[in-house]
Amino acid sequence: MEINLINPAQVSATFDHSPTLGGWYFDVFYLLAFTFLTCWLLFEGKKRAYPWVSWLLILTASRLAFIVGTKLITFNLSDWLYLLQNLAFPPAQGKVILGGLILGLLTFIGLVRLFRLDWGSLDTLAIVVPLSIAIQRMGCLLAGCCFGTPTEMPWGVTYSAGNLPHYHHFMQGWVESGPSLSIHPFPIYEALNGLTVALLVWLFRSKLRSKGNLLLLSLGLWAIIRGGIEAFRDPASHAFGGEIFWGIKLMQWLLVGFGILFLGVLVLRELALKKKINQRPIQEPSTILIASVLLSTVILTWIGRSWLSPTELLVMNLLLFPCMGVCGYYLFQKHTQAQMRWALLCLTFIPVFLMSQTWKEVSANDSIAPQSYDFVKIGYGGGNFYNYGKYLTSGLPDGCSSNLRYQNFEYSYWNTGLGVGRVKQKKDNWLTYGANLGYGKFTESMVDSTIVNSFQSFNVQPYVLWESEWFATGVGMHFGKFHWSDVSTKNEQTSPYFTSITNKAGIYPSAYARIGKERILFVDYQFSNVFPSPFPGLRSQFGIGSGFGLPRGNYLKFGVNNLGEFLEIKASPNEKIQFNGMYSWRTNQLPGMMEQTKNSQFLLSIQYQFNHRGRD
Repeated sequence: MEINLINPAQVSATFDHSPTLGGWYFDVFYLLAFTFLTCWLLFEGKKRAYPWVSWLLILTASRLAFIVGTKLITFNLSDWLYLLQNLAFPPAQGKVILGGLILGLLTFIGLVRLFRLDWGSLDTLAIVVPLSIAIQRMGCLLAGCCFGTPTEMPWGVTYSAGNLPHYHHFMQGWVESGPSLSIHPFPIYEALNGLTVALLVWLFRSKLRSKGNLLLLSLGLWAIIRGGIEAFRDPASHAFGGEIFWGIKLMQWLLVGFGILFLGVLVLRELALKKKINQRPIQEPSTILIASVLLSTVILTWIGRSWLSPTELLVMNLLLFPCMGVCGYYLFQKHTQAQMRWALLCLTFIPVFLMSQTWKEVSANDSIAPQSYDFVKIGYGGGNFYNYGKYLTSGLPDGCSSNLRYQNFEYSYWNTGLGVGRVKQKKDNWLTYGANLGYGKFTESMVDSTIVNSFQSFNVQPYVLWESEWFATGVGMHFGKFHWSDVSTKNEQTSPYFTSITNKAGIYPSAYARIGKERILFVDYQFSNVFPSPFPGLRSQFGIGSGFGLPRGNYLKFGVNNLGEFLEIKASPNEKIQFNGMYSWRTNQLPGMMEQTKNSQFLLSIQYQFNHRGRD
């Protein structure tokens, strides 16, 4: 950011950065706001001695409701019809905080009643919510998504070409080259609104008698003040509520209406307050309630994983995973006797452990013991999948408002591979090194178009892999000409008329990591490490598997990758032959398509091992 003199009477701050960098600013402050909110509410829950399980479940489910609410309020009639007809979310066009507050607050209140907490729990939100809004609005200021109307005031700001304010000013014919017009820094006004409301609530914290009224005061003041400063926000920056009715924006009518409603309820509750209040004791939640709320939150988060932005998923999972851990620990303690807990925990692994004992441990002198050897392998893979590209005509893809154009693509491909290498065993460690050679073709077809792109790929991948019983790690590098376009990629194009969203490279790294015994239970992660080739779409893969007690080179694994869920089987019937097969599948809903698309891929390989020697 730099300060420029726009005219002799005006000093304006110019935000001179790309929309991509602006989106990064938005995400950073979005994450900071939720982090601050979480820390504050966790402290409040501890101070008020709320049960941790109840409090975490309320916060987690309410957070999901808030995130979803910011998007649902932007839906028009066609979006709702699309959702009902296809049971899939259409792409969201921005965020509106009012929708998040409404759905999040309704969820919070409902869960407070279900978990039998007192109304005072609502007051924990009274100060932290406006403060969190103030933090997040700094991201909007840097991103330029919630911009104000033109102004000649000395505190006005301008934005460089490519940002949302400049785009709208350019479309109106107000500017050509150079920065946008000087506009009101609306996000700063809203941040000041949040700080002011938080201060007023703090000053009145001991004046109100009825529990829950601090939150009503906070929301009422925030909504009315926000309704007033909405006059300085450009209607074009609204994802919802920018329409004018009787000279006033719809958003202003809603905000002032909600503000009057909240303050009216506050007055009625204060007047109707009885002298004696019978407060219900806080009770521990039931197992059914915990399981129902937790399972519902997990399922809804999983269903919306492709609809939510990466930052929204990160914000959600930062609270969801600790909540799952706390709930699991609580239920384990609640339903087990203290003397038997370790025994019960061990029983969880007994089936796998017993299966592992059905195969005799091999010795170093046994003829079938894992030894040093050379190998050669061949493989084939293929399949089809769908992906889409988007062009951001204005705004931010994950910001408060955006205009997007989508184009869907269908892919089909096949790959062949040849690999050679050597395995050296030293005690209980194995060192594998070698190289894979891959060749393949794939086509990229624009849906509802005759445009078809064809690509040929070839690559050489030298690699090294170190394995022990409990751990494994490996690295490698792909050299050649290869392409990829997997469905987890957020393809943002620089031109509105794009005919391909395929990426290409000549050098690409690969890596592998495993924790746990392959014979019993393990988890692993592969980055660009699939044979015969990880391209065009199997660049990242996480799995959990077990060898069920069989020797090294035998396991069954399930997991997720770029193209969906997968099932993988590796089998070694003897010391010379090893088979490997994988099948991946997923059903997706692409923007603008009425029918769901199906992705399916498979990989097959066979490895021949020879020149067996004793341990090095």
